[in-house]
Amino acid sequence: MIDEATSMATAPDLERVLELFDALGVGPLDIDEDGCFSLSHGEEDLLYFQILEGLAAMKCTINVGNLPAVDRTRAMRSVLEHNLSFVCADIPGTLSVVPTSNEVYWSSLAALDKAMADGSIRPLTPQEFGCLLDGMTGIAQYCRQTLAQSFEPLPAMRATDLA
Repeated sequence: MIDEATSMATAPDLERVLELFDALGVGPLDIDEDGCFSLSHGEEDLLYFQILEGLAAMKCTINVGNLPAVDRTRAMRSVLEHNLSFVCADIPGTLSVVPTSNEVYWSSLAALDKAMADGSIRPLTPQEFGCLLDGMTGIAQYCRQTLAQSFEPLPAMRATDLA
C-alpha cells in the first residue's frame, strides 16, 4: 500500500485521477484535451470535471436546477444567499448561473491530496475520494431541494391581506 501511495504522489494529475476512478470501478473516462469529462453518479447526478494539471486538484460541477421564468430577481437573490451559506460547508463551493440557459450549477474544487495533522501531505485514497464524490452529490441534492423551495412563486397578494 505504501508503494501504491508513493507512485500516485509522483504521477501526473491525470494519471492520479484515472487511478482514483479506476479504483472506484468507474471507467473508462472520456477525457478531452482540456482535461474535462463527465460522469453519472447516482440516479440523477451528472458530474462535470476538469483536471487542473499541476495543481493536484480538479474542478467538479453539478447541475442543481434552473432559474424560474418569472420572478428572476428573487431567484437570483436566493442563489447569492446560498453562496454565503457555503462558506461554512464541509465541502466549500459556489452556485453559478449560465445566462444563456438559466441553468444553476454548484461547483467545488476537489483536492487530490490530503493535509495531515503533522503538516505533511499525502495522496487521497480511493475511499476518501468516493466519500468526497458522495458528499458533493449530497450537497447538490440539498441545493436542488432548497432552491426549488425558494424558486416557488410567491402567492398573489389580496386586498384583504393588507387590512
